[in-house]
Amino acid sequence: MQITRIINNNIVISEDNSHREVVLMGRGLGFRRHPGDVIDSDKVEKTY
Repeated sequence: MQITRIINNNIVISEDNSHREVVLMGRGLGFRRHPGDVIDSDKVEKTY
């Protein structure tokens, strides 16, 4: 999944494989990241 928007260090908005917008939560997900970067699924704790 690629980052669409960074809310803060722990919350990012992304698109899943079905091109639906999802909110991802996890410790440090948005830290030093930019839109377009790929998210490591091991760091994702919750998905909404």
